[in-house]
Amino acid sequence: MWSGNIRSSFYCWRIISGDETYSKAASVIIEYRAAVIHVYNSRNRDIIEKYLHNTIEYLVGLFVKKYSKDHKLTEDDREYITCFYSYSIVGIVSRWIGDGMPPYDKDLIKRFSESFDATIDIMINLCEANN
Repeated sequence: MWSGNIRSSFYCWRIISGDETYSKAASVIIEYRAAVIHVYNSRNRDIIEKYLHNTIEYLVGLFVKKYSKDHKLTEDDREYITCFYSYSIVGIVSRWIGDGMPPYDKDLIKRFSESFDATIDIMINLCEANN
């Protein structure tokens, strides 16, 4: 079902971390769909974007920290990798909200997971080689 093994799959990060924050964040956005779309389309879009950025960066940071724990990375390396993937997710979610939050496409998460799995080792190894 997922590319890579269950340990490395971003798609499964919640299973690994035991953190339910992602689930709660997604639930809030979906539960308050009309309000989220309204705020997103108003002058207050920054409220939604800040929420997405802070929540997603925190969650991706947990995964990157756990995944890279056996590697010699600096905090700057971890921050770079976290930002790289966080901004990707924020962009995808922002676009989804901007499109009116059409029915959720599970293939999108699978594709992101596969992209993460295909690139995370390369990102970590490049950072490690540059230290």
